Amino acid sequence: MTNKFHDKGFTIKAGAERVVFIRDDYPFVIKVAKSKDGVFSNIKELGQESKSLNVKNILPKIYDYDRKNMHPLWITAEKVIDLKIISENNTKENEELFASVFPTYYNVCKEVDPSATVKKIISIMCNSLVGVFSFEDAFGSNVVDLMHLSLKEALGTTTKRKVYLEKLINGDIPPNGDVIKIAQCMQYDFTSDIKPANIGIKIVPDPSPESIVVLDFNQDNDRIDYLDEY
Repeated sequence: MTNKFHDKGFTIKAGAERVVFIRDDYPFVIKVAKSKDGVFSNIKELGQESKSLNVKNILPKIYDYDRKNMHPLWITAEKVIDLKIISENNTKENEELFASVFPTYYNVCKEVDPSATVKKIISIMCNSLVGVFSFEDAFGSNVVDLMHLSLKEALGTTTKRKVYLEKLINGDIPPNGDVIKIAQCMQYDFTSDIKPANIGIKIVPDPSPESIVVLDFNQDNDRIDYLDEY
C-alpha cells in the first residue's frame, strides 16, 4: 500500500498508531491504522461527528472512511497543520499564518513584548485557554470576556501596558474572530485537552479565524471500550 501511495505522489508521515498519506495538491489526508490503537483512533475521530453542532464547527471535516470493516482501518480527513509544528518552526510564513488566524493573541502578546516568538505566544494562548475551558463554572458566563481576562492573567505582571487588551476588555473595540470562534464552539461543550498539538489551522488559500480547529475534542465522558474483538 505504501508504495502505491508513494507512486501517486503522496508523502508519508508515520506515527505510532497510524500512517498518514499527504499530497500537497489534495485538501485531505488519508489516515491508515497500523494497529488496534490506530483503529481506536479512527473510531474516536469518527465519533466526534456525533457531537453538538457547536463542537462540529471547530473539528476537522471527515470526508470518508472504511465502510467494509466493522472497525474502520482508514479515514480521509481535512488537512490541517497543528500549532506544535508551527511553534517548532519559527519561520516568517508560520508567524504570518498564526497572526492571520489568531489576531487577538498575536497582537496582544506583540504589544507587550515585540520580540516574543510564535512559540512563546502559542504557550501563553494555551495557558490562557486552559484557564477558561478547564472548569465547568466558566459556562453560562460571557465567555468572550473570560477569554480576554484569562489572557491578561496569563501574561502575568509586566511593566508594559496592555493597551490593546484593555480596549478589548473594556469593550472599546469589538472582539476578534479568533476569540468569537472559540467561544461559540466551546461555550457549552468544553475540553481541557488544550495544547499546541491539539489545536490546528485548516490548510486553505486564505486562512482566517474560521480556519481554527481542535483536532481531538476529548471530553471526560469520551470512552470507547468495544475493540476487544478486533
